[in-house]
Amino acid sequence: MAKRRKHAVRKNHFSSATGWFAAILIIAAVASFIKLDSMMEMYVTYILAIAGAIVAMINIRIAEEKMFLISVAALVIINMGLVGMGFITNSMLEAFLGYLSLAFGVAGFIVALAVIAKLGIDI
Repeated sequence: MAKRRKHAVRKNHFSSATGWFAAILIIAAVASFIKLDSMMEMYVTYILAIAGAIVAMINIRIAEEKMFLISVAALVIINMGLVGMGFITNSMLEAFLGYLSLAFGVAGFIVALAVIAKLGIDI
């Protein structure tokens, strides 16, 4: 009798958290190209912070915590270094990096709190 080959089934890994992750990138890109007044910029800030919190609570798994926190720290350090030292003179790129740092900074803060809580419970 011949062996039956198992066919690999491709799983669709798109979830609502993946959608929020994409929304962060799209909103940050669109908001950096458009001149926003102070009220609209406040709304964009709130939306990005909420989207970052949703990504942190839904999408980041225990195995991914360490790499996610390193990535967020690297993004914030790169943003601070480039903008703070004046290497970025393009205001759109500066705004885009700022929006990304905001959204993923909130996500990183929530993941870091979860890691600290987990360490406190294990002790």
